Amino acid sequence: MSTAPTTPTPDNQRPYRIVDLNYMSLYIEYFQEAIAFYTQVFGAPESIAENKAIYGWRMGATWLTVFPGKVGSSPNNNPRNAEFAVQVSTLAEVDLLHQALIDAASMCIVRWVVIRHNRLRTGITIPEYIDRVG
Repeated sequence: MSTAPTTPTPDNQRPYRIVDLNYMSLYIEYFQEAIAFYTQVFGAPESIAENKAIYGWRMGATWLTVFPGKVGSSPNNNPRNAEFAVQVSTLAEVDLLHQALIDAASMCIVRWVVIRHNRLRTGITIPEYIDRVG
């Protein structure tokens, strides 16, 4: 599996147009350490939930939001989950972008998950697994 960057598709050849990135949310296992880190880098958070479970830093027109990582799709990693909102120019482009993400995932992310799963199940290293499956 190559980790070399690929050539991006030119804007005029994509079936969708990215308008904005609306937010970035991270679900962090080591929550207090993450709050200290982002505070050191970006200054005091502009928004803190009353229960102190959500911290937010304004990033221009969007937000970086940090949540405690008690749950998440990747419980053995940190962050345990991340989400972001990409705005496209038309409603019809939502499905086109969604399909592009699925297609890209089928080439890299899904393969990474299979490699990770098989590595955990078999105990072999990722390079060994790649050599075996190509």
